Amino acid sequence: MKEMLKEVQEVKVGGRTRRVHVRPFAWNLHAPTHMEWTPDGRLLVVERTTGKVKDVTKGGDMEEAKPFAWGLQGPSSMCPLPDGRIILSEFWGERVVDITHGGPASQMPVFCSGLIRPYSITCVRSRKGSHRIFVVSSARSDSLEDVRGLVSEITTGTPTPVIIDIPSRRSVGTEGFTPPETWPENWSAFASKCSKNSWTTFLPEVV
Repeated sequence: MKEMLKEVQEVKVGGRTRRVHVRPFAWNLHAPTHMEWTPDGRLLVVERTTGKVKDVTKGGDMEEAKPFAWGLQGPSSMCPLPDGRIILSEFWGERVVDITHGGPASQMPVFCSGLIRPYSITCVRSRKGSHRIFVVSSARSDSLEDVRGLVSEITTGTPTPVIIDIPSRRSVGTEGFTPPETWPENWSAFASKCSKNSWTTFLPEVV
């Protein structure tokens, strides 16, 4: 599936929006799922289904554009760190890698491994200048009928659970979200869900 990133401008008259002007900025991207500005001013976009990260800073047709990074296993979320590095979660690769210098995934430093379907990743900075890095993944389970979400701190490169037992549900209709060669047996995607007063379990000693 080919998609476009779009620059949207709204024209307001009398406090109300009259119409929206849409101008393509970068196009022929394949399932773009995340984009991030780097500390040096580049705009990087993840192509989930191709295992690539594209530099779209200048916009234009991305079909034949040389990727910034490639060979990734289900790249999902990127996160710039205070020291200038850029880390990225590999959904099927079960790890977080350092993509700062781009290139093939086989040559990238591994920031954190041993994760199960890592997806969202973020860096939280304190007013004192310190930072903590967190990733959302799945917890280990013997049954695909009871997959639980997990938030871990990976600041040191070793995952430490912070929030556990997040209930999940099957995300029907997303089976084609990654290339067939990455699908494990009985593949299914899951998304977190919540119910009143019962959607998370916190571990106070690490929060």
